[in-house]
Amino acid sequence: MFTYRDIPNHFSFADVYDAAAAGSPDPATFVEVGTWLGASAAYMAGKIRESGKNIKFYAVDNFTGEGSGPKLRVEAGKLGGNFYPKFCENLRKCLVSEFVHPIRGDSTATAMSFEDRSIDFVYIDASHNFAKVKLDVLAWLPKIKDGGVIAGHDYSKSHRGVVRAVNSIFGRNNVKVMTHSWVFSRDRLNGWWPVN
Repeated sequence: MFTYRDIPNHFSFADVYDAAAAGSPDPATFVEVGTWLGASAAYMAGKIRESGKNIKFYAVDNFTGEGSGPKLRVEAGKLGGNFYPKFCENLRKCLVSEFVHPIRGDSTATAMSFEDRSIDFVYIDASHNFAKVKLDVLAWLPKIKDGGVIAGHDYSKSHRGVVRAVNSIFGRNNVKVMTHSWVFSRDRLNGWWPVN
């Protein structure tokens, strides 16, 4: 059986997605910003299915590799410069298409499609450039509900731009670190995210 593991990926944040799916309210709205070929989206979709919760899950990407590092741009070029069809095929093969709502667009601009305080969980894994990460976080942060969670990938020494952007917005002591991911809960005392 084809699973998320069969999709080329950089997915290393299952612990964050497990906590989100298990702890979120019902109903809820989730957004993944930067989805590449769909491995992490397929994983989250599987967790949503297992949870039985009414979680609307959006996966945002420009699906061209624009704004990504050179390696992903080369990979996108091998797929004709548009990997949206491959993303959709991968979700179909994983039998989770019905749980994922793809949105083709810029990681920052797409945030405007959502009302403020309308999202329970957003995970950012798009550009790793300091300026763009900061723009993405600042664009999505107002969309998070009270008690909701915003998080992102590659909070590590090898991605200093991510670390610097996140720390400049929240301060180092206000984010939780989980397996190279950063996590910020809008309400640490009353939110649904596990604090410890």
